Amino acid sequence: MTLWPFQHVVCHSIAYQRLFVAPRCSTAYCLWVLAVITLVVVPLFATFAADNVWVKESFYRVQPVVTFANQLYVLIGGNTTETMVGWSTQPQLQVLLPKQVKVPTVRSSTEDNNRDGIADTLQLSLDFPSEGQTYRSVLLLAVYDVQIQGKVAEQLSGLVALDASSPYGSSGLWVHGQLSFRQKLPLYQSPEARSVYVSSPLDVNWRSNWIPDKQPLSLEELLSRYAQRWVQREHVRASEIVPLRWSQAIAQLW
Repeated sequence: MTLWPFQHVVCHSIAYQRLFVAPRCSTAYCLWVLAVITLVVVPLFATFAADNVWVKESFYRVQPVVTFANQLYVLIGGNTTETMVGWSTQPQLQVLLPKQVKVPTVRSSTEDNNRDGIADTLQLSLDFPSEGQTYRSVLLLAVYDVQIQGKVAEQLSGLVALDASSPYGSSGLWVHGQLSFRQKLPLYQSPEARSVYVSSPLDVNWRSNWIPDKQPLSLEELLSRYAQRWVQREHVRASEIVPLRWSQAIAQLW
């Protein structure tokens, strides 16, 4: 052991470092490249491929596919209750029809204005045999199937309700309106289409738990049941664009 006065004086020191270099195409080099790809490339690819994977809520515009479901309930009334005429495609709603039941001629068509394969205009016409008789009020309930495709898929049945009256007897009614899809809460993105409201608003299941408390069945109960869709999530609503036009011409069809 060297005494302190005779020890060497350390003026400067450098750390000693050893490097082990792996040649290219070796096992260590391939593992290093794989680790870089996993940590850098994979997260970037997942972010762009998953379509905003970090976004929790977003919105976009889409035009739904709307088709007529061939389900109707219609009442036309005259000056008295005895002259009221009705018809429905649903056998369960026969109890809500008046004494006079007449089968109308129903025509439904669509128009695709921009040629994108989705109907832009829906046309529905009903011709009742009236034999020159005039009527003053109309109640129409029509069911349309709505399909939303794209990022968020959903299938539902919407109810178009029309309740109009005139102080004078008429031989026809012309209505020009717009269908609107309204939602109260955002729709969740899912691989399967949402089908909570796919059942028809005019369907009545006499074995369901909803029926016993709604006897005798009425139109108010059917409309109230459909209104609950708006309270819960979403529904389809029809609104008028231009005023109603009542026809005063004499005709054999109404």
